[in-house]
Amino acid sequence: MSRPADAAALQANQLGALWATLEQVVTRGFGEESASTAATLLTMLHWTELRVVALAGILGLSQPATTRLIDGLVARGLVRRTAVSGREVRVDLTVSGRRRANALQLRREELLTRLLQALDAPERAEFERLVSKILVAPVTDRAYARHVCRFCHHGVCTGAACSIGTRASAMERDAGIDPDAWCRAGGDEIA
Repeated sequence: MSRPADAAALQANQLGALWATLEQVVTRGFGEESASTAATLLTMLHWTELRVVALAGILGLSQPATTRLIDGLVARGLVRRTAVSGREVRVDLTVSGRRRANALQLRREELLTRLLQALDAPERAEFERLVSKILVAPVTDRAYARHVCRFCHHGVCTGAACSIGTRASAMERDAGIDPDAWCRAGGDEIA
């Protein structure tokens, strides 16, 4: 005998299925690139000359894992290293890396836009409003925001259009932190 579905449990299942659908669509779209590689290239497309430790924080990987990932990208000619001081190294995309990152970004946008075609214009407007509310709910700090947005096209999602970044900036201002300090420091700080 089945019991009527609890609305909250059903919605949680639907949200989980949406996550699995999005993950499958996007990661398939990355082709031969792993999600970590794609995240690295897409992050570096926006944040130039990152230190490896800052990149590791954004990716949610350990510094040794990030270093191995960078080693592979350097070997493929997609990333270059620049010594900063001592053992500290900055990484940046090569021309080939920038081309590959732009192609990944375009493919991601195409696939996700195709999914959104299931909604008509009023539904898309309502979706945008509702998804923004869901996205800001778990934001705890800037590091969380950078990690969640590691695949994003930052040129599209700027200012108030980025509900996650807007929430992180408000939290920083409330704590007396300059939200733009990290950008000016070239990614030297993770917090």
